[in-house]
Amino acid sequence: MRFPVPQHVKNFELPCFEFNLDTLNEEACSLVGHGQQLPEVVIVDKQTLASITTDIEPSRIELHPIFNVPWLPEEVMRHVLIHEHIHLLIQPREVEDGVTKDHPPEFWDVERKLSPFARPAWYWMRQEWGDLLVRKEKEEKTIVKRIWKKRRRESLVFRTKMYLEAEVFPIPESTFSWQNALQAFEYEPDIDPLF
Repeated sequence: MRFPVPQHVKNFELPCFEFNLDTLNEEACSLVGHGQQLPEVVIVDKQTLASITTDIEPSRIELHPIFNVPWLPEEVMRHVLIHEHIHLLIQPREVEDGVTKDHPPEFWDVERKLSPFARPAWYWMRQEWGDLLVRKEKEEKTIVKRIWKKRRRESLVFRTKMYLEAEVFPIPESTFSWQNALQAFEYEPDIDPLF
């Protein structure tokens, strides 16, 4: 006999980051100061890039597996966690014509104050994952296309071949670094890193 799996129970991946995810989560929680219980952070295969689920105790920040690579810059994850923690501080509200926004204007004001590297973090994600990210404005979320695993494999095969032919060792895991993202904003601070 099979029993239905509750909606909040999913298969999680073990993180393979070079930084401590729990420490970053605690730091983001402390920085935002929402006064709620520390949410758990999980990596789960779903379409949304990142989200926070508040209908369970404790709340849960859910990250897409596309993040789960050892070369992910710590600053990118720091920004994502700060963003999700701000959702516990600033609730969705009606902003105009009966439209409720998950990200009302004050949300972005707080994010700019608490996450100074938000724009370079988004720029890094856009450069690293390219057209795999799709912004859904009406739903106020970013989704990851289902072909992301295939593209990642193809990209790794291509980069490996390219570096082997050029006799570059060790082969870099990523071609776009956090320093590249910061430099892009140093030279062009007004570029829009989003979509």
